[in-house]
Amino acid sequence: MRTITLWVAAGLMALAGGNVQANIVTDGSFEVNTNSTPGNSQGSELGASRYAGSTWGNADVLTHWDKSGTRTWYMTDLGGAQFPDGDFAYRLDAHPFEGVNTLHQDGIPLTAATTYALSFEMWGEAGTPRIDVALTGPATLKVLDNSATLGTDGAAETKLAIFTAPATGAYRISFSADDPQNGNAHAWIDDVRLNEIALGPNLVTDGSFEVNTNATLGNGQGSELGTHNYAGSTWGNADVTTHWDKDNRVWYVTDSGDAEFSDGDFAYRIDARLDIGGADTLWQDGIPLTGGTDYVLSFDMWGEGGNPILDVTVTGPDTIALFDDTTAIGNDGAWETKSTLFTPTVTGSYRLNFFTDVNNGDSHTWIDNVSIRAVQPDIIPEPATLGLVALGGLALLRRRRVTRDA
Repeated sequence: MRTITLWVAAGLMALAGGNVQANIVTDGSFEVNTNSTPGNSQGSELGASRYAGSTWGNADVLTHWDKSGTRTWYMTDLGGAQFPDGDFAYRLDAHPFEGVNTLHQDGIPLTAATTYALSFEMWGEAGTPRIDVALTGPATLKVLDNSATLGTDGAAETKLAIFTAPATGAYRISFSADDPQNGNAHAWIDDVRLNEIALGPNLVTDGSFEVNTNATLGNGQGSELGTHNYAGSTWGNADVTTHWDKDNRVWYVTDSGDAEFSDGDFAYRIDARLDIGGADTLWQDGIPLTGGTDYVLSFDMWGEGGNPILDVTVTGPDTIALFDDTTAIGNDGAWETKSTLFTPTVTGSYRLNFFTDVNNGDSHTWIDNVSIRAVQPDIIPEPATLGLVALGGLALLRRRRVTRDA
């Protein structure tokens, strides 16, 4: 089972009504049965707040959520309008002193072979906070594993995972921070939503980069996934795929059949060395998009070290910045699937562009398994849930950088 992690970019149109059902999670904003006796002050990148529980957040003070361990903290901004959804949020410690602490809710009803979208807002205190999300019950799903966000840009970021339930039944959803080496980079969450979603066919051709490969391998080149080789005739500088084009310092790479890449035996590496030739781009032309239709772009991303960084845009009749300096953990030995929701305003043929516009040393970004799929309007809520524009679903998904980050 593969999962898709989505970051919803700033300024994007909301999903059209009727594409999603009601929020399956109860009180995803953590506002029900709040405690009116705030504890000591505790700051995050969004501003000053206080512990909201009767013992600085250690007590279970919510009606619909429970937590294990003592180091999951219930927080309030005291009406300061700093949190994304209401005046309360949860902080998950990155130091599991008493074992891994979790915030969880039971009784989540899932149906086998149904696709769901889980979203929540995430921010931190410093560094790069990370979080795990799991669903347990009739089956066990690791929905997110060490999902990272920047903890120093003054913004909450919308994180979302798309998954398909393997079995029908009631599940527990659990949030935890299990990285004992991450110091004070605690993760904060708010605005949790879970809805059904359906996606159409892939509009990107050869998103796995397997078509018209070059059999003459160049020098070895490693990433966090293992040892690989340049796959192009000039160590990846040549345009060697049928459906993709690129500039000079974007490298075509193969794992030589070692099953290390996420989709097939080939991937692309995008250099972060702007001091050598400037920002080079990997792109595909001729992607048909319809104005007013909601689409999900997704791709798998990893690196060589540090935190690889990537920008993604679609250009044509409309220009949309999908990712701006999105990052991934570059040393955990795993790829992370990144995606975003976007809505072009004009119908036509578009170009999809991947590039890095910051000089990030040797933390180059590797990508594979690219897709653009339309959100299908075949999941129609009951009339009573059509007011989801105010209450839940994906209709309100947007990135909070709009007001906090230029």
